[in-house]
Amino acid sequence: MAVNASSQLADYARMGREVHPAEPWLWELTSVLLVVALSPFIDLMVRRFPPTRAGWRRAVVGHVFGAVAFSIAHIAGMVALREALYLVLPGDYDFGGGDLVAGVLYEARKDALTYVGIGAFLWVWRTWRPGAGVAAERPGDGPASDTRIEVRDGGRVMMLEATSICWVQAAGNYVEIHTAHGVHTVRQTLASFAERASAAGLVRIHRSRLVNPARVTSYQSTPSGDVEIALDDGTTLTGSRRFRAALTAALK
Repeated sequence: MAVNASSQLADYARMGREVHPAEPWLWELTSVLLVVALSPFIDLMVRRFPPTRAGWRRAVVGHVFGAVAFSIAHIAGMVALREALYLVLPGDYDFGGGDLVAGVLYEARKDALTYVGIGAFLWVWRTWRPGAGVAAERPGDGPASDTRIEVRDGGRVMMLEATSICWVQAAGNYVEIHTAHGVHTVRQTLASFAERASAAGLVRIHRSRLVNPARVTSYQSTPSGDVEIALDDGTTLTGSRRFRAALTAALK
């Protein structure tokens, strides 16, 4: 905000155009206020369309629409705030210098960079920050509870953080564990895996399927009475009506 406002003042002075010293600061402030107000929307889109290897096409399409929606809301809100300010300020506000299309295109290209920058930061922070997904230990408390799940794949032992698991699917005598970074297939029954997983917060939604409630973005009933569940990685699962109450309780 400071760089843009001071640059505009310098540009006006160089071109010999008169402008009140407060105007560029008010223009930039209204823009920043709208960006801050719309940041939760970007966070929602990042969680709804994570840039995973398997779902990158869906993520690209989702974020193109997200960036367009962000830009429309940013421009409309910013102009509305400025018009309201000029009701009490001298002079008039003319968005785009009288050329609406040029003004929209000028703002839209900046909005696209803002959307990508904030979205990338949020994704990197949530995915890679130290201690992500690990329960915090407060001073004076005992050791934080270990929410990791031990998974044995042949001679290899993996410790999966429960929060990294999106959903789990039975496949005969094997279990497919779907995480944000890939799928692990291990020789184990779902019943035995569910004992440890339930203690870590995973919920059974079907006789052959578990889900992490923290990854659920929405759910709805189907005509058959079952439940359709949407996850934040774009996956859609079907849950049995028999286990709907357990899911609903876990999401409260």
